[in-house]
Amino acid sequence: MFTDQSLLQRFHFLESYPAVALAVSGGADSLAMLYLVAQWQSCLKRRVYSAQAESQIQKIPKIHVLSVDHGLRKAGAEEAKAVVGQAKELGFQAQVLVWEGESPKTSVQEKARNARYWLCGGYCVRHDISIMLTAHQREDQVETFLMRLARGSGVDGLSSIGQQVRMKGLIVCRPLLDVGKQELKDYLSALDVQWAEDPSNENCDYERVRVRQNIGVLESLNIGGNAVALSVQRLARARKALEFSAMQLYHDEVLFDPAPLFSFRQDVLENVPEELVIRLLGIILAKMPFSAKSPELAKVERLVSALREGETVVGCLACCEIIVSGGHVYIYPERGRMSDEDSTVILEKGRAVVWGRCLTVTLQRDLEGAVTARALGKKAFAPLRGALSDSSDVPEWMRCVPSSVGATFLSFWMGRQLLAVPSIGYYATSCDRHDFLLIPAIKP
Repeated sequence: MFTDQSLLQRFHFLESYPAVALAVSGGADSLAMLYLVAQWQSCLKRRVYSAQAESQIQKIPKIHVLSVDHGLRKAGAEEAKAVVGQAKELGFQAQVLVWEGESPKTSVQEKARNARYWLCGGYCVRHDISIMLTAHQREDQVETFLMRLARGSGVDGLSSIGQQVRMKGLIVCRPLLDVGKQELKDYLSALDVQWAEDPSNENCDYERVRVRQNIGVLESLNIGGNAVALSVQRLARARKALEFSAMQLYHDEVLFDPAPLFSFRQDVLENVPEELVIRLLGIILAKMPFSAKSPELAKVERLVSALREGETVVGCLACCEIIVSGGHVYIYPERGRMSDEDSTVILEKGRAVVWGRCLTVTLQRDLEGAVTARALGKKAFAPLRGALSDSSDVPEWMRCVPSSVGATFLSFWMGRQLLAVPSIGYYATSCDRHDFLLIPAIKP
């Protein structure tokens, strides 16, 4: 069972936070988490007082218990109120969060889950809380693994639920992933605490329920939940190793210009394992200003396959264009994604403006005329190519850029006169690099 010492170890990481949110539904898993945190906090207080360090009592996190009423079941509202009552009896601050609006007809569980995170996340922002605990346990991990296995997921997907993830600035932590559901029920029973049963957990219309009800078939083949959980841990370890190697490859091989433009040598495609190249592309695409979310793994795999087969104009992915030229692979934003407001901005001395969602630009001195910043364009880039090729100040990878890439470079104009193209070191005689302050919005 859960001893005081084991809880002090399990929740030790919370001691550095002034406030912690708990997402509690009233089911066995989350209700057990509520009482485990209460037991941990009591142990922590006793330890502080026994050490005669009463002043440290202020460092014990304040607990906020959040229970969401989705409005999908009549009993849901009562269950949420019951959770709040139990939490307050334990000395915690608690609140029911109500999901308002029309109930979904399809993808009910997914939309309800998204609503929970949205409501709880909003509460945490309003109350300056940076971490929230959820009660995912070992069986949840196994079910997620099997559901993703059915979709052909790779290492990342099969490593399933992470111990800790960041969602728009909020740390979401799952401290019970190594605990079985029955252990949590036994803990509540020992405390004589009743929990609610959600009837949707028996509804076979939901994939997770079907998986849960058929885990016994796997166990008859000696594929038990403990074995799957162990595989998940090992896959998570392998994932960290791959992520580390991919990031090291990124720092070693990728060249960056705040245009923004990323490039790496074409021979990386041949000399580096395919999995690391896939992850390398994923890192780059995630940094681009128009990438709302990570691209699907299958699409990145097809892209890498095309690159390795020698295609030079690969196409678009995640709002970026990818081409091969002069022994380099170039990745840059699709400028067609830019609105007029994004692509052309008027500059005033001392006023910082954002260009292309990727650069903050400031004109440092008056240049005796109206100055605009915009994408260079192929027509303007063409006459610069010769000077670019001959310049010893421009790195080789930049001298090889094709016109489609050069057309995207940030340029400064006064009417029809080209003043500067910082990426290639071009400046008209009337100005120099000190006249323009460029701060990348993208971390290289």
